[in-house]
Amino acid sequence: MIEFYTQYTWPLLALIALAVGITAQCIKFVVKSITHKNIGVQNFLSYGGMPSSHAAFVAGVTTIIAMTRGINSPEVVICVVFGLLVLRDALGLRNYVDRTMEDVQDLAKKIPHGELRTKNLADLQVGHTRLEVFVGLIVGTGLAILYTYILHRVLS
Repeated sequence: MIEFYTQYTWPLLALIALAVGITAQCIKFVVKSITHKNIGVQNFLSYGGMPSSHAAFVAGVTTIIAMTRGINSPEVVICVVFGLLVLRDALGLRNYVDRTMEDVQDLAKKIPHGELRTKNLADLQVGHTRLEVFVGLIVGTGLAILYTYILHRVLS
């Protein structure tokens, strides 16, 4: 456990965790805007993409708890367990939803035009790839350490 981090109040540490999640979402916005060649609110609010902001948030919270309570604390174990559930959802269930949307798109193509209005589901992504989750974990851990260090420097 790193002692100088324990002087911060939990609201400030919660703010760091929130900042990690928002920063990861902003990175995703930039990546999607570049890859899709358009800038729009949908790129910020959409699911899926690089990096996984869910993974970044989970990694950020776990890193902050490990830094303040110690790596062997029960709080870190709880964070890891809930983090694994979030990551499983990002990789598993949400990818299942992606495949289901592809099936719906295929069915919609078989219906004569004008009878069914659908968005272009091919452009939607709900789940994450393993790489997106891995990068999210790295980004979240790094940002949590960086933001906590900056907070320490500002308050010292």
